[in-house]
Amino acid sequence: MPNTLLTHFRAVDTHDTAAVEAGINSYYHDAAVDIIPNKRCHVVFNRLDLGRIALGVSGVEPGVFIRPEPTASNFVLMLPVQGDIGFSLARNSFAASPERTVALLDFTRPLSVSQPKDCRHCTIRFTRKGLEDLLASQLGQPLHLPLSFDTACLDLTQLGPMRLARTVRLVLTAFEQDPGLAQMPLLAAQYEELLLCAMLTCLPHNLSRASAIREPSAPPKTVRLAEAYLDAHLDTPLRMEALVRATGVSFRSIQLAFKKYRGYSPSCFLRNRRLDKARDLLRRACPATTVLSVALACGFSSQSKFSRLYKERFNETPSVTLHR
Repeated sequence: MPNTLLTHFRAVDTHDTAAVEAGINSYYHDAAVDIIPNKRCHVVFNRLDLGRIALGVSGVEPGVFIRPEPTASNFVLMLPVQGDIGFSLARNSFAASPERTVALLDFTRPLSVSQPKDCRHCTIRFTRKGLEDLLASQLGQPLHLPLSFDTACLDLTQLGPMRLARTVRLVLTAFEQDPGLAQMPLLAAQYEELLLCAMLTCLPHNLSRASAIREPSAPPKTVRLAEAYLDAHLDTPLRMEALVRATGVSFRSIQLAFKKYRGYSPSCFLRNRRLDKARDLLRRACPATTVLSVALACGFSSQSKFSRLYKERFNETPSVTLHR
């Protein structure tokens, strides 16, 4: 049963009934699993874990009935590719159908899932913490309630769910066409962030009205002046008095403005700009270039500290970038 997405990320391909039951049990939170009796059992599961999100594409033969144990840790979006998937949630029952409806599962409530023979579907597992942390950072304040979404059955003729489904397909296609993206942490993180933002902006939830995600307002003049000054002095030590003169406000006011409008400190901004510049220099290096010379040119007085910060940001050492 071939799957046409995430084919480079094969996690399971088995005819072993016990292995199928164990895999489904694990994926669905210690679920009770009933496999429809059949002489042939085959499950294919492709999986890509991005941290706060896990993408999956699976095919099941024969069908299965699944009753997950309640948990508050995840939300799961299920997009059928072939065959309808049935869901029972409390007293409500509904089906997710290819190109028509999508299921959004909140495992805090008891539910059961019925997957027919030869069913194929995409799943996107969002950690609750990932969604709630992003929402809190967008709002600039802690959440006063746990996040919950307003509906379990999403109609793909509606604009919000349609946009979300298109975003999911875009990300799945990107990793199918270029599996090397998974080895590039900065780019992979951008796709992860895109899906998290799509969930929070495309679907109504219990915090939408009271604290809707808004487009960030334009940063004040203080932040723009500070960033311009820091960009122009990447190779020199940060001096508070010079930054105060450049902006015309106290250093405390600069810090508060950065925290409110950027979510990080001026020193964090400067460090990341220096690291970005260093990466650019290492990539365009001539044969005589050394890691130390680049570190010094970007305002780092210690090569060891520079190497540690560089690896934390880019997931490789400066020497690896330089040699490549």
